[in-house]
Amino acid sequence: LWFAATVLAGGSVWLLGSAILKPVHELGDAIDRLGPDDLTARVAATSGPDEVRGMVERLNGLLDRLEQAFRREQATIASIAHELRTPVATLRSDIEFRLLAQPSQAETAVLQANLKTVERMQGMVANLLLLARLEAGKEPLPNDVVDVSGVVNEAIESWSARAEQRGR
Repeated sequence: LWFAATVLAGGSVWLLGSAILKPVHELGDAIDRLGPDDLTARVAATSGPDEVRGMVERLNGLLDRLEQAFRREQATIASIAHELRTPVATLRSDIEFRLLAQPSQAETAVLQANLKTVERMQGMVANLLLLARLEAGKEPLPNDVVDVSGVVNEAIESWSARAEQRGR
């Protein structure tokens, strides 16, 4: 009798426990399906006890706030990139006009170095704009082949003089 009661109680706990915890397991599965690719995805709060539905509502509120913060970050990056384009272009045109004025050899070397720096800055600004467009879904991700050796050689060339000055 004792054994039968124990088995019956254990079976009841197992059946009731799985039924009671089912909404919690479903919530866990829904959370696992959330990902960074879709910021608008939310967890449905259709069934389960009030406590679980309240938790789902709070989770969805958190996801709303995260989505808004991410959108603000995207807008900030795009705004910064747009605002940087004009002064960098102005710097470049000033340097190029100064080079046309036939400066001394020493000035020419400095202006050409500055021009290379401004060109890199323009590339960075263009990359920021591209990043903002890609993250906003306004532009497809390009599938370009990159010559890594060329990029590395360019980096070595631009930093070698400074490295030599520091004995590296």
